[in-house]
Amino acid sequence: MSPIPRYAGLALLMGSLPLSPASSQDLPRPRPLPLAHEFEVDVTYREDMPTPQEVIGHRIGTRHTRPDQLVDYFQALARASDRVIVRQHATSHEGRPLVHAIVTSPANQARLEDLDRKSVG
Repeated sequence: MSPIPRYAGLALLMGSLPLSPASSQDLPRPRPLPLAHEFEVDVTYREDMPTPQEVIGHRIGTRHTRPDQLVDYFQALARASDRVIVRQHATSHEGRPLVHAIVTSPANQARLEDLDRKSVG
């Protein structure tokens, strides 16, 4: 009896694979989710608040938004509203600001330190 070549099993497996593209590539593309303003909800927005498109140049979700553009947008919101404060809490290893936004009523904005102390302990 002659020995079976070492890669005969692999050759059999490769020969049984279909030559057509994977079936998942043939599936229809999922319908994109609607952007927030496209949902049918009864929401009103303040006309004096800047939109992301006005500040960064495109609608959120239509293309990549860089981190610096998000910082610019949050800072624009803070300039336009007494309900928004933007604070830098760190700096990235590349020297970029890492920020967070606090959105609350003007009354709560005035007592943030007190609220922070109460939440910590």
